[in-house]
Amino acid sequence: MLDILEILGENGEIIPGKEVLQPAFIFNQNNSLIQDVIDIMVPETRKSIDPYEEVVTQLSKLIDNDSPEYVQRTLKSYETFVKTRKGQGELVYKIRDIQDNILDNIGYLTVVDLEKVIEHCEAFTKGQFIIARTLLGHVEEVKMNGWLEKSTSNNKRLIRIL
Repeated sequence: MLDILEILGENGEIIPGKEVLQPAFIFNQNNSLIQDVIDIMVPETRKSIDPYEEVVTQLSKLIDNDSPEYVQRTLKSYETFVKTRKGQGELVYKIRDIQDNILDNIGYLTVVDLEKVIEHCEAFTKGQFIIARTLLGHVEEVKMNGWLEKSTSNNKRLIRIL
């Protein structure tokens, strides 16, 4: 089929389909990825991580050598979440910078640009997996937060967040 596909060029010349399809596929793939950035990645990174940061701050103040191991694992889980989510925000900005450079400076999409966008999108997806695994992995530990209620400091807000 590619052998019979021909496209008329800007000046009326015939361009073989093989020469036209690769740029079309690159353009289409980039558009699909950018749509995912707009529909999925940007809304996800706009969600507030303030409660998670507060858990990290509050638990960091409470943990000492006598704290149960599961409490230390809970803190590590929340730290992982916060670090990963912040990294995802940086990925979105990197993709935006690539698109801005294409639109404002270069004027066309290159394979190198597409590869960078793919790399950043894959890293974002990996981050989503890390976040899901991290949050699901510490559910039982959060349920064991009775030690907070027994401690002498005022931990009601931390207990409510957890």
